[in-house]
Amino acid sequence: MLALSASILALVIGPTVYHLARNNQKLIKIINIVVSLLILLMVSLEITKHDHVEFAVICSFIVGVLFPFIMERICSSYQLSKRHVRHQIHEALLIFAAAGLCFHALADGIALREGSDELKAAVILHRIPVGAALWYSAKRIIVRANVFFSLALFTIIGYNIVKIVVVEAEFLHILEAYVMGSLLHVLFFSHEHK
Repeated sequence: MLALSASILALVIGPTVYHLARNNQKLIKIINIVVSLLILLMVSLEITKHDHVEFAVICSFIVGVLFPFIMERICSSYQLSKRHVRHQIHEALLIFAAAGLCFHALADGIALREGSDELKAAVILHRIPVGAALWYSAKRIIVRANVFFSLALFTIIGYNIVKIVVVEAEFLHILEAYVMGSLLHVLFFSHEHK
């Protein structure tokens, strides 16, 4: 329960820290580097602790790294001239992105309950820059509140669903690999989101 509470608190800490440091770009850069290195360390420890890694786990890890990257490329390639078509695509992509964020929060919740201590720490740490990015991406306060509420809710659902549904250990390893891949995507491609 401590990991769950810390992960939700980290979503709020992100915007707060970045807001307080907004006039000091050097401090923001240091925070980003420290958080990135800690995430990389936690993911590396998680990957190297297993004696053997199954093919499905490797595939899930690769999907976790590449899927967000591919979706970003597809989304950025839609430079259409007709405004209404662009608007419809934009709306569809927003719905898809919201569903992706909710799925990711669900996976984070499961990882917070069933993952190793290293994975839990990486999930909590990555929520600091995620919280800041989401805060500054949304312009209206109601959108910000809905996004943060949804992420918190789906994290709580993911955390508690493991108590209700018996989750196979193999599925958890595959899910952990996906979450680790997603964390590495955030780590290595976050400069493209700015």
